Amino acid sequence: MQGFVYFGPDLGREVTFVRLEQWLSGFKRLYHPEDPTAAVLARAELFARYLSGYGPATVQDFCFWSGLPTKMGGEAPEAIGG
Repeated sequence: MQGFVYFGPDLGREVTFVRLEQWLSGFKRLYHPEDPTAAVLARAELFARYLSGYGPATVQDFCFWSGLPTKMGGEAPEAIGG
């Protein structure tokens, strides 16, 4: 269920789960969690948006900020053309 179900609000001592599509109005999924090509493009979009706000920056800066492993974050610059 990774990428589809997220922790919802606590109900006392009880944990709840939600689907973002139902929980957040206007939520638009950038990619299907099981599609590796689309996942790279989504990380590239995140990297481009990161650079527009925090650039110039390195891939290591981006990975630290986003919490992505270096290998995953390192694919982003190539996907947006260097």
